[in-house]
Amino acid sequence: RLVNFEAIPGLQYVTVSAGGGGNQCPADLDGDGEVGGADLGALLAGWGGSSPDLDGDGSVGGSDLGAMLAAWGPCQP
Repeated sequence: RLVNFEAIPGLQYVTVSAGGGGNQCPADLDGDGEVGGADLGALLAGWGGSSPDLDGDGSVGGSDLGAMLAAWGPCQP
């Protein structure tokens, strides 16, 4: 996402990290190292809400389900 910081009043700070860190498997909602049934249950429980929003559009819906199904199985290291 692009942000026009000039349009935001006041001082703005940005933190950038390169490489590593972060969740390498964001669809693994329960953190067990694979995307499976428990993760699907968590996604469906949040349907229509704002979390777990896998695609960053602000709501849980079909595109999040698609992202989860595309990541189904063991997380890649």
